Amino acid sequence: GGPTPAYADALAPAASALRHWLRAGSRPYAGFSAGAVVAAERAIVGGWRSAGTPVCPQDASEDLDEVTVVTGIGLLPFAVDVHAAQWGTIGRLMAAVSLARLRHGLAIDEDTLITVEEGQLTVSGTGQAHLVTPTARALSVERLRTGRSYSLW
Repeated sequence: GGPTPAYADALAPAASALRHWLRAGSRPYAGFSAGAVVAAERAIVGGWRSAGTPVCPQDASEDLDEVTVVTGIGLLPFAVDVHAAQWGTIGRLMAAVSLARLRHGLAIDEDTLITVEEGQLTVSGTGQAHLVTPTARALSVERLRTGRSYSLW
């Protein structure tokens, strides 16, 4: 956890080497809060407005005004937003998926673990996770159930 925009900036020069090091040794990566966000190919580092319209509480903005998506480490094929229920960030994820033309986004509550292994995503813990996917005319939001595995598209 910590300041997501600063972590994304600090990790950007080392992202390729970090990805290679993790994959070459079949090493695990564990990211909490900001660490989960920056693990994605495209990282939602903050913001609370989309085209000037509020999409989540300003307290969740990471001191950024507009929803901001940057290049992440590239360990996950979907964007991640965290503290979804607690901070109300699912609206920011939806805006980011729509505006940044992301293929998928995952909103994760606190006390929730997402495990990605061998093409499968598993949800566990006491919170929830929601998958946001763009369709031809709208966004689809699906609650992923705890204890179930989902194939990564």
